[in-house]
Amino acid sequence: DPLVVPAGGFVVLGSNADTKTNGNVEVDYEYSGITLSNESDDLSLVADGVVIDIVTWDDGATMPDPDGGSLNLEPDVLALGANDVPGNWCTALDPWDGRGDAGSPGTGNELCSTFDHDGDGYTRDQGDCDDTSSTVYPGAPELEAGVDNDCDGDVDGETAIDRQFWYADDDMA
Repeated sequence: DPLVVPAGGFVVLGSNADTKTNGNVEVDYEYSGITLSNESDDLSLVADGVVIDIVTWDDGATMPDPDGGSLNLEPDVLALGANDVPGNWCTALDPWDGRGDAGSPGTGNELCSTFDHDGDGYTRDQGDCDDTSSTVYPGAPELEAGVDNDCDGDVDGETAIDRQFWYADDDMA
């Protein structure tokens, strides 16, 4: 039977239908005769003899080679052919089971820690503690009360602007 993938959706392929070994996710298609490993290989999606897409990996030469994690395609680069670019792949980091495996089956791809998602010049791998906010990065000025703008682990109650006004008022007294 054909699998229909809705726009913006996904299907889950699994080597078995046992939800206990699939992250409590039901598979849409149970396959056999396929072994996915960290070696060099490719996986093709073919319909009616036409290759729809193909992903090739290379044992860590240009793509991540995770142990205990899944490869993850950066969600911001899901355009046609984006999965052909090794730099658009990363190792999934979000754990999904009690054994330490990362990259949950049946959920959307997490943001790659190797990408700068907010354009502030830092990635999660480079210490950005909130890669969705361009005012939060290592060494940033503390501009927002209650936010760790500089990623030093301390959330200040006042901001650099508050301190500037306090010192200005103190000097005037």
